[in-house]
Amino acid sequence: MKRTIVFLTLLALSLSACGAIQPERAPTALPAAMAPVIHLDTPTSSPFPIATFITVPTSTPTQYVPPPPAADCNLADLVAQGLQKEETQPGADASAYTLILRLTNSGSCTWTTGYSLILAHNNGMDIQARQYFSTHAIPGQTVELPISLSVPDEDGWYQAIWLLEDPNGDIFGLSPSRDQLVNMEVLVAGDETVFTVNEWLFPSEHCSSHVREFTLPSFARLMHDPQWMPWPSRMQDPDWNPQFHYDWYPETVQLWKNPAGGDGRLPYSREWLEYLRAIQPNDEAAVWIARVAAGLFNKGNDFIPILDLRKLDDPPVAESISSGGNVVRLMEFRNGAARIQMIYFKDPIPSPRAVNYFTTPWLVTKFTSVSIDGELGNAGGIDVYFPNLAKQPEGYWVDMDRIEYFPLLPKCVTVEFDLSVYAEADDESERLGYLAPDQEILILEYLPQGSDVWGRINDGWVLLVFQNKGIPVYPTTWEMETRPPIYFD
Repeated sequence: MKRTIVFLTLLALSLSACGAIQPERAPTALPAAMAPVIHLDTPTSSPFPIATFITVPTSTPTQYVPPPPAADCNLADLVAQGLQKEETQPGADASAYTLILRLTNSGSCTWTTGYSLILAHNNGMDIQARQYFSTHAIPGQTVELPISLSVPDEDGWYQAIWLLEDPNGDIFGLSPSRDQLVNMEVLVAGDETVFTVNEWLFPSEHCSSHVREFTLPSFARLMHDPQWMPWPSRMQDPDWNPQFHYDWYPETVQLWKNPAGGDGRLPYSREWLEYLRAIQPNDEAAVWIARVAAGLFNKGNDFIPILDLRKLDDPPVAESISSGGNVVRLMEFRNGAARIQMIYFKDPIPSPRAVNYFTTPWLVTKFTSVSIDGELGNAGGIDVYFPNLAKQPEGYWVDMDRIEYFPLLPKCVTVEFDLSVYAEADDESERLGYLAPDQEILILEYLPQGSDVWGRINDGWVLLVFQNKGIPVYPTTWEMETRPPIYFD
């Protein structure tokens, strides 16, 4: 006998007009503290069992309470839902269910039989496109809407999204802010069918008539060797020093004191070396970054005792470099060069917790490597970081032919696959909801964090690029040619 498991989750979302997590989609992860899982087996005594309901926590009463005089016309609250499995013919290639939604009229207008629940999205299930209310409901009353659907027995992930419509064709959602839409996900795996019902976000900002313009400050990425030079890597340059016979080389990018050039090397004090060690993931990375010829400390330096700085004799001299793929924050353009924001080496040393690659990647660089064939990797095979220090308060300059600008804002993009929306640019912050595939959203602001890039939309923050086992993933049509540094946790 096939088991059916019903879950209920509630998420706060936003609505305007109806417009994985990888492409190999897994069902939405549920919080551990989830209300009861109910197992429904079809009893032999009745082919049509009564649905077991899960009550949705809500302050909306199920008994009639007159709404306040200024209440909006169309408001609804989902107070409970139930699911029952129906009898199907032997050998059928689909299973029949009835999803029952209990909705309370929390607005000021009476619901009539001209109101309906309409299907906004469906991928593979047999569901009626529109279902009219079968009864009237005055403000404060609760109605039940049974939804008949058939789910294929073939293993896979299926989804349906509904919204409400009044007789005038006005679309509205659930909750006092009219912003929650009913979403159902179904995972069929062998003998188990898992239903998840929650609410999806429809963005409140439209992609229409927005003027895009370039303004400073602005973010960009430093191009990799194969992007800007005629060879796959600098090691195939005919002028490459033949005494270097390595297969991989640190992919450094030269920074200049002035638009036209100028050596920006500077000494590292003991305090800056302590900071350098503190931002590394482990002692191995700290030793690697402090090695002579590793890319940062090259000329005129002795061995740097990074693990015991009491043995340090002279401050080591660091190169004025960054590394391919890293983010820079552009502050000014002049004579074919761009001035980037850096840390003035005479300023107070920041806290490693506040200024690091994951919080301010335009101030802290991640080392990258390039192979002789132009492959990209991790310098030293590990994650290694260093601060962007400058001799002058205004920072250093980089050649403009070495940078790729972030796409101009505001930027309209299309969601490619399920996309979470967070309250902050942090996947540990409150998750406000989800964006469905094919929705258009308007990116209003960027915030790079490590190798990721967050984008602010009107309803919260979304990840525009993140990594899966070192491979960049773009959940929307927002993309850049320059790939971020590979990060291995």
